[in-house]
Amino acid sequence: MKLRKIENIDTTMFEQGIPIMAQLRDHHSTTRAETMFYDLTIKLCDEVMSAVKGGRPFVTNVMSFPTEIYWAMDIAGIEYDFIAGMFSLYMGNKDEIFTAAKSIGIRPEICSAQRAPIGWFAKGWFPKPTAIVNTSLCQCDNCAQNANIMGALYDVPVFCITRPYLFWTQKGLDFMVEEIKDAISFLEKTTGHKMNYDKLVEATRLTKKQMEISVEIHNLIKTARPCPVKSGTGFLIHFLRMMYAGRQEGVDYCQAFLDEMKERVASGKGYTPEEKYRLVSCYTFPPGMHGLLDWMETQGATLVAEPMYHYYNEAEVAKIDPTKPLEALARIFYVEPYHGFYGPYEVFSDMIINDAIQSGADGAVNFFNTNCRMCGAVSRLIKDQLRDKAGLSTLTVDVDVMENSAAVEEELKKKLEQFFLVLDNAKRKVA
Repeated sequence: MKLRKIENIDTTMFEQGIPIMAQLRDHHSTTRAETMFYDLTIKLCDEVMSAVKGGRPFVTNVMSFPTEIYWAMDIAGIEYDFIAGMFSLYMGNKDEIFTAAKSIGIRPEICSAQRAPIGWFAKGWFPKPTAIVNTSLCQCDNCAQNANIMGALYDVPVFCITRPYLFWTQKGLDFMVEEIKDAISFLEKTTGHKMNYDKLVEATRLTKKQMEISVEIHNLIKTARPCPVKSGTGFLIHFLRMMYAGRQEGVDYCQAFLDEMKERVASGKGYTPEEKYRLVSCYTFPPGMHGLLDWMETQGATLVAEPMYHYYNEAEVAKIDPTKPLEALARIFYVEPYHGFYGPYEVFSDMIINDAIQSGADGAVNFFNTNCRMCGAVSRLIKDQLRDKAGLSTLTVDVDVMENSAAVEEELKKKLEQFFLVLDNAKRKVA
């Protein structure tokens, strides 16, 4: 693959995405936490544009890079796969950015969440960063390699953190600490900003607080009846925790999320007229399909467990010591629930089975990403485990994570209606 350097970088499209997020907030938010999600996403975009226009350092990263580092170094940062995906979904330019990615040799079978930012860079729409940082996540070669392509397109330096596969060991922690040290050195060199380790201590303290609140959220979601959280909002808190890691705004968001749930519990209200189907979500629901989630609630279906977003290992959270900030960042990286998906498999499956049993779920849905090789590889294993260990039926559907067409939404509704009949029959047999 021979990449041309993008000479014309025009942030007009990126800046047009910011008011669209405000429109989504005004027209689709039904909870305080949803409103805060959009407000904080807009704030992050504004910080980026302010840095770019003011000639200050700006770094962009893939999901999971420890962004506490940005706050402690006083540099702006944003996650490229998240924001490019969100903007592409809601601005209606998916076809254009995917065509741009294809034009430079990115094959369509590559994960769409990782093709999207490449398309934005290929179009010259993404603000030019001072540097790009990404992580291997061990299993995902898309995450590991897309930054190299974007770095070549914009002629900016790239750094990749490598995560060892067996990370719950002292050797794994030590390895990760060295990776984080190297990342800090790279950013000090490329941005000209030095690490403030006192601020890093405070940042890791705030991230630990976010996790402690998230443990409360997780426990309440599982046990409260009816479920006090709106289906699909695990996606929102997942990305807010990552984008606002080490920041007070992230703590405030998590607390608002929890407080709103507690109010629901106190009033005995859920988000469905009648909670008929308590479901475990094994992967990410297509985030552009608000209508599908709303429709599910009208059918009495609610996601009472989204382990990839909420399942924190409490014992490991307790081990995080902010006074040792580099080790704390390594532990924070490993304890993030989403990382269980990247192996070992037993960590991922145990999260799902545990939540399925403790939440009293009636069934499970696995809307896995069509172009994710890991999703497809474990979908049958997860289905069998849920059947054998939790006695649950699972609806397994492969769908592009960035799909939001009306036709596909209608097809998914049909599949869910059929699955609800399966759950109804199972309940009649038990009765």
